[in-house]
Amino acid sequence: MIKIAICEDENNLATILEQCIYHTLSGYEDMKLELDVFNSPEDFKEHADAYYDLYFLDVEFSNSKRTGLDIAEMITGDPSHSDGLIIFVSSYPDYSIESIPYRPFRYMVKPATQEKIDALFVEIFREYDAKRQFVTFNRGKSRIYINCHNILYITNEDNRRLRIKYVDGTADDIFYCKSKEAEAKLSPLSFIRINKGMIINLHYVESFRDNVVTMKGGDTDTVSRSQRKNFEEALHQFLFARMRRG
Repeated sequence: MIKIAICEDENNLATILEQCIYHTLSGYEDMKLELDVFNSPEDFKEHADAYYDLYFLDVEFSNSKRTGLDIAEMITGDPSHSDGLIIFVSSYPDYSIESIPYRPFRYMVKPATQEKIDALFVEIFREYDAKRQFVTFNRGKSRIYINCHNILYITNEDNRRLRIKYVDGTADDIFYCKSKEAEAKLSPLSFIRINKGMIINLHYVESFRDNVVTMKGGDTDTVSRSQRKNFEEALHQFLFARMRRG
């Protein structure tokens, strides 16, 4: 699943961009897409709690005094959203310099075209591969893409299968894969094994007390003696890195 937000006040341009994105991602087998369109910064702000993987932002809006730079400031100022990639889409390339503090992934000059979007997503998935933001599992002959940000934890279902629990309440997935193989696919900066049967996402640790980890949503499990040192070091490094990002 990939979640995309478009913020564009011109309906025809938003529709063109939306159609190009759907067409591009239809070429990626089993890539599920959730796409929301907002027509102003104020409209976007009303849904600011929602997490998106990609933000396509216009810069100037005829219906608002706010700009796409204001939206980018909201996104990058929220640690829970800052992993999302920002793409500015504008008729005014001069804004590219002003956008630098918000670390945009790309700056695309209007109008969007299929060629531009196809090339953009090649770069996006190359970036995801480098950051390990998506992980893939096989189901039959299909390859399933899963956003690592949405993984709450992974547990062993049995000797040959694992279960993935999602933070957004999506139904659990079960794949034929050993947990050691899954662990090798995941970023060690975000995921850590706490015992023989469980790998957790450090983003969603609510507490650690008396060797028990409580995850977002209230699920708990015990950190094994053999994994305690590794877990504590990983958690401290994760929290320190998050504090440095502000």
